[in-house]
Amino acid sequence: MDKQHLRRHILVGYKLYKKKFPHIKLTIVALFAVVLICALFLLRIIAKELPRGWVDKIEKELSTDAFSVELDGVSISLKNGLCINDVAVYPKRIPHRPIVSARQVRMDIDFFSTKPLVSKLQSVQIDSFELISVSHKSSLSKDKESVKNEGIKILPVLKNVSLQCRRARIFETNVFDIEAYVSMHDTTISCNDIALKLTKPNQIDEQQLTGNLKYDLLINRLDFSGDGKLKTETLYPLFEDLGLKGLNRELEKIEFPSMSPNVSANIKYSPNESIYNLDLNVDSGHVKYNGVDFVSLVMYLKAHGKGGWSNVDINSLVGRRPEGMLSGSLYINLDTDVLNFDVISKIRPGHMLTAVGVIKNEELFPLDVELPCQMSASGSVGISRSTSEALNIEGNFTARSINFNGLMFEDASGKVDMDYESWNVKGIEATLYNGGVKGDICVTPEYVPDKGLSLEKVNFAVNFDCNNASVDSFINAFTSEKAEKEAVSGVANFNGYLNFDIAGKKDDLRTMVGAATISIEDAMIYRIPIFAGFTDFMARNVPGLDFILTQSSLKSELTIKDYGVHFKNLLIDGPAISVTGYGDLWFTGHLDAFVRVNLLSQETWVGKGLHYILFPISKMFELQAYGPINELTWTTRTLGLGDKETTPEQRGETGAK
Repeated sequence: MDKQHLRRHILVGYKLYKKKFPHIKLTIVALFAVVLICALFLLRIIAKELPRGWVDKIEKELSTDAFSVELDGVSISLKNGLCINDVAVYPKRIPHRPIVSARQVRMDIDFFSTKPLVSKLQSVQIDSFELISVSHKSSLSKDKESVKNEGIKILPVLKNVSLQCRRARIFETNVFDIEAYVSMHDTTISCNDIALKLTKPNQIDEQQLTGNLKYDLLINRLDFSGDGKLKTETLYPLFEDLGLKGLNRELEKIEFPSMSPNVSANIKYSPNESIYNLDLNVDSGHVKYNGVDFVSLVMYLKAHGKGGWSNVDINSLVGRRPEGMLSGSLYINLDTDVLNFDVISKIRPGHMLTAVGVIKNEELFPLDVELPCQMSASGSVGISRSTSEALNIEGNFTARSINFNGLMFEDASGKVDMDYESWNVKGIEATLYNGGVKGDICVTPEYVPDKGLSLEKVNFAVNFDCNNASVDSFINAFTSEKAEKEAVSGVANFNGYLNFDIAGKKDDLRTMVGAATISIEDAMIYRIPIFAGFTDFMARNVPGLDFILTQSSLKSELTIKDYGVHFKNLLIDGPAISVTGYGDLWFTGHLDAFVRVNLLSQETWVGKGLHYILFPISKMFELQAYGPINELTWTTRTLGLGDKETTPEQRGETGAK
């Protein structure tokens, strides 16, 4: 068949098809549209892997004079835009691990724009992002003017590109979600409207931060401001990267057992410009500071310095506890590792001393202080092992009452002077069982090698002077079964000194030494429980003598050593009969005493004369008491019933505590 016949057959067939299918043109158009839609759909769901040569061109486009960008692979689709796998950014000419890396970066790109590739960006989504450091050294040693004049390319130009990031790790801190608007120009990266979520949504304690950031790569300057709910330990890696390890050491003293605190932060950091400034406001509920629980804590922290971080100031510090409030300021010298403080405290002294770092465990504080109690103190404390001897504190205190080993001091006040070797409480004034007491206390803590001072064991040296204290109150404080005791009345006066060790809150009586004088006036002496056996003995052996046992005064000299209290020159005086004697009261409660009954008062000339005249007869009234003080045995020495030898166990030599 020749060409003419073939053309005729085709024409005839077309006319017949057109007659049968009058809408052939519309069908062809529709078919073309379907094919186009399918192609577009396939382009949307199918990512086309770009050749390596194209990837190299993209790396070159993204790299600058300061930074090198490496990409593992690039694909493109209408759905995901430009998708880049395994991105890594390195500083040029400086051996360094990637300062920025990401598992995948997806870019929405305006493909129809004639702008450079980077400028076509509309938004960026990043998966598994990691930022190592912002304090790396720049590979350029030029100033900004030189960069501009020489046309050196540091960063590509970006304007307000939306950034979303899922699963990030920034300065060793895990971040769940990041949203921001990023701009880049010349040498500066700007991130505005940053929203960081450090925990998964709907968690009970959500940590989040919003703010703005600007970072100049050339001069290594960071400016950041933000606020949110954030635990301070989250910022440790950032502070360490900025060279603020000393600040971290102090912030580690703060624990947030429950909810994250409200935090606002401002950072201005530029080592090239000698700019070191950090402002941090913390407003928290339940918090622990140096192990001490506070209901709430508010503080303003400022770290600063010239040529480096050198000082941390904590101002407007207010910590609230159920019993009161601690307020003041702390000043930390990071170069010398010394903390200076000025505080006013209405919390328990043990808690206060622990909070400022003077002692490690407030439970070992040997005094039970009833509130309200107020202390004001200022001074310095070494905060590292090498500066543990740097201790110098002055202050004063007032307290409603202080319980010290059973002695209740009321309305107490005094001044505190503490250094590394001794802690002195001077000018103490208080009320002790309705009497006035004055004194001084010197506390010498135990030094533990490599740990510093400890209250596990301390030495107490006490000087005291007490006047007109209630005898009944003393008896009630140190004896049981108060309902069975008769009123003794009278007042006691004593003065002297004591020296002893305390381990924890338990005194070691074996270490106690001291001396004192004691006098009791206007008292019913023989109603004192220790003399009850004496009264009964005299009544049995000298009928009617008990009616004239009306002695009202007592004097004695006391020496404390060798496991007991040793008294001499004992004088119990009265108008008809006086008693003299000496003896030993061991710390176990065992008594060995010798007394002599004399006619008339020994404070009169007649009494002294009768004492010498009737001395042979008075030997008949020499008595001995021995045994536990609540079960004393009274005998006459002349009848051979005395001279009992006290055993070491009775004296307390075998471990009295």
